[in-house]
Amino acid sequence: VRTFNAGTKIASYFRYASTLHKYLYTEIPDRTALASTPDGNKPLFNQYVVAFDSITVHSMACQLLGKTVKDFTTGVTTTETYTYDKDFRTDKPKTVRTVNSDGKEHVTEYVYTFDSDDPKHQEMALWYNMSDMIVGKKEYCAGTLLRDEKTDYVLHDDWFYPESVSISVLSEPYREKYRFLDYNGKGNFGRLVTNRCDTTSVEWGYGGVYPVSIRLN
Repeated sequence: VRTFNAGTKIASYFRYASTLHKYLYTEIPDRTALASTPDGNKPLFNQYVVAFDSITVHSMACQLLGKTVKDFTTGVTTTETYTYDKDFRTDKPKTVRTVNSDGKEHVTEYVYTFDSDDPKHQEMALWYNMSDMIVGKKEYCAGTLLRDEKTDYVLHDDWFYPESVSISVLSEPYREKYRFLDYNGKGNFGRLVTNRCDTTSVEWGYGGVYPVSIRLN
């Protein structure tokens, strides 16, 4: 375990506490030089705006660098080591390397929105503070890619939610495994379609927070 004092600088920005989008300052010294809105207009300050100016947050952080687990019944020992983003954009591991006592090595790599050049992922990271959402996951065994998974997101009620999960096995074409449909105002999906044929329908009660009925079709 590595413990250190992590200083995280938050660039100047302001956020509308309404249904409007979030925008960044283009220049920190000039508070009037604001990024253009999607329709090309300049946003205005009002009672719904909270402004921050170049905040640096210092916090004590711990990173688990590795662990070893031994099964005293079977005698099998498993060692895991972890790597992290060098710019501290997430506290989640970038890679997980697992070595069994038989010498087999498994590696899992995670791809986050800050790794991607996709316009939607950049929008999620810059405008919605969703910089460390997982958009991809690769699993290797002895250097061979076994499984490649990607997650697509959809904008609903001014927030991004998972839309579908597609999987490629042994470099075959991607096949859709899950699709999430009919999100409610609390961010809970109403239907989950598995393998494009099996549908799970969920009815949400108690203000749309807790499931009260689940139907499998």
